[in-house]
Amino acid sequence: MNKTLITILMLLVVPLASAIYVENTDTNSSFNATLPVSVVVWADAGALTDVNVTLTSDANTVISGSPDQVGNVANGGFGIATFDLQSDVAGSHAVTANVSYVGGDYLHNFTFDVAAAATEPDFELVVENPVNVEINKNFNIVVNVTNNGTATETGIQVSIVLPAGATTSYSGGTFSLTPGQTRSETLIVNSSTTGDKSFTVKADGATQYAEQTLDIMTTDASAPDLELKTLTATNTVENQAATITTNLNNNGIDSELAVVKLYVDNVLADTQNVNINGGTTQEINFTHTFTSEGTKTVNVTVDVVSGETDTTNNNVQTTFSVTKQSSGGSGGSSGSGRRSSGSGGGIITGTITKAVTFDAGETRQVLGTDNAVSFRYKGVEHKVTVLTVRTDSVELKVESETTLMNLSVDETKTAPLDGIEGDDLAVTLNAITFGKADLTFELIQQQIDISDSNIIDDTADNAVGDADDKKPSVIDFAGLRILDLDKKGRGVLIAVIVALSVLLAAAIVLIVLFGTGKIEVDEKKAKAAKRKKMRAKIKKMEEEIEQTKKNIRKVR
Repeated sequence: MNKTLITILMLLVVPLASAIYVENTDTNSSFNATLPVSVVVWADAGALTDVNVTLTSDANTVISGSPDQVGNVANGGFGIATFDLQSDVAGSHAVTANVSYVGGDYLHNFTFDVAAAATEPDFELVVENPVNVEINKNFNIVVNVTNNGTATETGIQVSIVLPAGATTSYSGGTFSLTPGQTRSETLIVNSSTTGDKSFTVKADGATQYAEQTLDIMTTDASAPDLELKTLTATNTVENQAATITTNLNNNGIDSELAVVKLYVDNVLADTQNVNINGGTTQEINFTHTFTSEGTKTVNVTVDVVSGETDTTNNNVQTTFSVTKQSSGGSGGSSGSGRRSSGSGGGIITGTITKAVTFDAGETRQVLGTDNAVSFRYKGVEHKVTVLTVRTDSVELKVESETTLMNLSVDETKTAPLDGIEGDDLAVTLNAITFGKADLTFELIQQQIDISDSNIIDDTADNAVGDADDKKPSVIDFAGLRILDLDKKGRGVLIAVIVALSVLLAAAIVLIVLFGTGKIEVDEKKAKAAKRKKMRAKIKKMEEEIEQTKKNIRKVR
């Protein structure tokens, strides 16, 4: 224990009256340690002449510096007398300070306390366990010996008990440790065999003894050894992309091609080929979609490489709880293949990462997670956002009529955009490469089709003569085959009337739909009313067209 020096200040105040006021603090000292003591004499009530301070104590206390002649002390000033106290007897020792001066003197008593004597040492042995120990290569065992006692320990010697196949060149001598002192010894050891080895380190002193046993694994690093550690998963929700993570260690010294496989409920789900350098650790991530909720057994294996002898660490397994998806789902209707480009459509422009203008009808874009493509349809802004890109599928969100899509590769799905019956947008997932989705977007132009099969040949009701010069000719207009009754253009007039009727009905639909510039899709009641009104107008328009067909047949 370090010896602490404590200074005690005793304040001696001399007033004009004969009384003297003294304030002091008791002292404390270590065993057989020297303690400095200072006595301060103040002259507050007039000058003091020939001030002399003497300390006295018992026979077991040695006082150095007594008496101490302070001399004269001017009024308002002070004088200091210094002494040293020492004792090899534990306990409290009485000390008297005698302050004398011309015209008087003053005695002040205080105590000098000495701590108990130290009886024995107490040392501690700490051995640093080496790691990555290889056979036939030297490694170090570091031994730290500390004396935590209150007395010095002598004759300390460090030694080691070696297992079979191990040697050491250490032959350290003896040494001593004072209280609080630490000594470090380095033992150079070598093992010619692999496996778990037990080494016992000892520290033997004159009165103390300590030992510590180390279990050290010695390996042959030239042999390959692939090891899987830990297995975790995030986002274990059905029908969503979960990330399954493991750590792969290469405990050898050479680079290895590791074949890592993911099994879910004992079914192979994914495989990765990983080049991993010797002595390194690499994180392996699998992306997997659990298609149902419940407890799933997941294990990851790494194939045994040539020369690998320890295969007990080539597999890691655990179970995960897959929860049910709380909301969302697939949107639109599923198609059987890729959708070809149509004749209608609109202009799709831009993504959140770049600004691009595409041709009308169809566009193809490669998008990553959180990328989006935006476009206008019937005067309203719409957007398709990539939510998740998996290894073989992609999840999309179509707005402003919000629809969630889950697409597999080579699959097409459609979705509405304007809240009216029928789908307006087709999306095809062409491929997924490096976490990017290759998507084709197509705006669907819905048309009312009147084909030749819908025009009935009703010539039996025609009152026109059968002369060839009176047989009506056929005129094509806007996709309709219409009869020119007398070859004088009245058929063309009827065709124009029919076409204008169709266009007028379509214009009414567009005015109703987009008179305000956009549909308030957020108000469900308003949207339902508009749908009902829209269906009625479409039905009326169809009836008018059908009536026009009948009129044409009657004219014939």
